[in-house]
Amino acid sequence: MFMVLRAASRGAVSPTELSTHPSATTRTSTRLVRSGTTADARRLTVSLTDEGRRIVGHIARRIRPELQHRFDAIGLDRVTELLDTLHAFLRGGVPDSSEQ
Repeated sequence: MFMVLRAASRGAVSPTELSTHPSATTRTSTRLVRSGTTADARRLTVSLTDEGRRIVGHIARRIRPELQHRFDAIGLDRVTELLDTLHAFLRGGVPDSSEQ
């Protein structure tokens, strides 16, 4: 759920923009509909309240130093390789035009 909140902290987003895994997005949307947030998950957009933005900022500030420590420990080359791999994974293994 934090990743949904983090994405929404950058502005209102639709369910398809929240996840590369549709069933995860559907489950989250369904929970929001059941909570009374909206009547139709297909028309759902997610945005944060001021309190939601505060909570996301608090969590991000707590996570960031640990992530930085881990990235520093493995080094820039390996972090770059990790990010390249994750981008390829999110594209479904389809090479980026700059990689061809």
